[in-house]
Amino acid sequence: MTIIETQNLRFCFKKQEILKDICLSVPEGAIYGYLGQNGAGKTTTIRILLGLLPFLQGKVFFHGKEFQPHRLSILTKVGALVGGPSYYPDLTALENLQCLDCLYQIGKNRMNEVLRWVGLEVAANKKVGKFSTGMKQRLGIAMAIYHDPDILFLDEPMNGLDPEGVHDIRHLMLRLHQEGKTIFCSSHILSEMDKICTHIGILKEGSLLYDGTLVDLVKKVNRHIHVKCADAEALATFLETHGVASDLYISGVLSVITDDTLTFQKLLELLIGSGITIDAVESDASSLESVFLKMMSV
Repeated sequence: MTIIETQNLRFCFKKQEILKDICLSVPEGAIYGYLGQNGAGKTTTIRILLGLLPFLQGKVFFHGKEFQPHRLSILTKVGALVGGPSYYPDLTALENLQCLDCLYQIGKNRMNEVLRWVGLEVAANKKVGKFSTGMKQRLGIAMAIYHDPDILFLDEPMNGLDPEGVHDIRHLMLRLHQEGKTIFCSSHILSEMDKICTHIGILKEGSLLYDGTLVDLVKKVNRHIHVKCADAEALATFLETHGVASDLYISGVLSVITDDTLTFQKLLELLIGSGITIDAVESDASSLESVFLKMMSV
């Protein structure tokens, strides 16, 4: 089921077209990684989806309902961290959540729970103005998830975090995903997006290049297979007779590129049928980063 959808979304700023006919489809329960270079329009898209910016044309839907007529009811089920966290610097982390609780009326147990989830329980009574950038980012995420939203928008949530912080936020996002939350996340840390995302949107200069599953995206780039064998020359000749091209990678190792017609499984069958002793087969599998960089270079 699609939980967030846009139809031909277009946005301009001072006659400059920022978003061009954006058609997103985010399934319920997905971790949707929204990727693009600086200035591509990622944050602009998120602000539009939250009703913070007016768009020139197009439509936005949540759960099949058009956003504008149902704005207030939709936003009660949405949490967001966009453009950096908002907080009172002279109040502690706990006091900031107490201010938020004036709106939601959930109670202290929830405050302690979300602070524990983001790793701030020890700093609960420390003034936020004295927090590091990473700690402020953690507090922003705690505030975004405080009211237990169904949909969570995170704009560069790992900014300013050390490796431990990145690890903690990654596992928090996976935990929320397991609870059935839908997470729409922009990030420049592609290695992290590769680990957690189920779906990907790739934006380039305001145009959407891809919208779909991470699995299908990675399949778009061919895999390089390195085959180490007893007789590379004989194997190359055998593969050539079956219409498979190969190159000598290093001494005794052939490099073969798989594609739609030559799958990894089919190559393995050919190697077994060659009668030549195969010492090792290594796949240089595509990563999200390699696919992204290739799409940006076109």
